[in-house]
Amino acid sequence: VDAVLLVDPAHRLILRWRPHLHAQRLRPAPPPTVSELLRNVSRLELSFWRPTGGWVSVWRYPDLPSLIRVRLIFPAGDPRHWPDIVAAPVLDRP
Repeated sequence: VDAVLLVDPAHRLILRWRPHLHAQRLRPAPPPTVSELLRNVSRLELSFWRPTGGWVSVWRYPDLPSLIRVRLIFPAGDPRHWPDIVAAPVLDRP
């Protein structure tokens, strides 16, 4: 799957995706599927854990980070609080 997670101009958390094909297409790719996940979101923050540097906002290394953190920020005065989502992309290296 080729996927993008973003906050659009209407402040909606959107997942945009389409199947990833390893073959060469004979026709143009179909439009991606767009799913609204949550409304009234100010922004989305992604952070990557470096054991030697802590959380960083940009990952420019060949290996996967130890941890990836997804944080949703809501508008000022919005009572919602969403816990950070933390994923470990590589738990066991070959």
